[in-house]
Amino acid sequence: MKKVLLLIVISVISVSSLYSADEKASEAIVRYSDRVKMIIKKNIPLEKKKSEIRKVVDEILDYNELARRSLGRHYKDRSKEEIEKFNGLMRELIETSYMKKITSTIDYKLVVKGESDEEGELIVNTEISSSDGKVQVGFALFRRENKWVIYDLIIDEVSTLKNYKSEFNKIIKEQGFDMVIKKMENKLSELKDEK
Repeated sequence: MKKVLLLIVISVISVSSLYSADEKASEAIVRYSDRVKMIIKKNIPLEKKKSEIRKVVDEILDYNELARRSLGRHYKDRSKEEIEKFNGLMRELIETSYMKKITSTIDYKLVVKGESDEEGELIVNTEISSSDGKVQVGFALFRRENKWVIYDLIIDEVSTLKNYKSEFNKIIKEQGFDMVIKKMENKLSELKDEK
């Protein structure tokens, strides 16, 4: 299952720096996936691959939007310093969690199953298959500065963003925002210790 999730993340984060203003979201997702495959197949050290993929992630994944949406109504109550800390931890958790799992050969196939417009934002429905099996993944995107930006993954009909939002909301209500930060720091420390 971890390999399948890694494939999902790789499909999400791959992007080319060149894009067309009239490109369909599904075309962008395919192009993103192809870009990451090219990086993975390069005959370069693993750390260099991670660095190149990290640059791609920064182009396509809007950490600030993910943070804002995952905190929901609690976002407006946070100070600038709290938001910066939260955004930084979110970025580092995502990078540490997924970048450390990249191997030199990952073979997967991404097939676009269609697009749907939900509340003004687009969902590209895909099926990602590998030797580990198949998984249905929806990429939630919106346009920013004439390019598609991903802010959520819907994996087998379960929204990653909604899970974050629910978890953070519960912690904030029961233990306060500082506990969200503490739990994120602890998780990051655990991930780094696994190296």
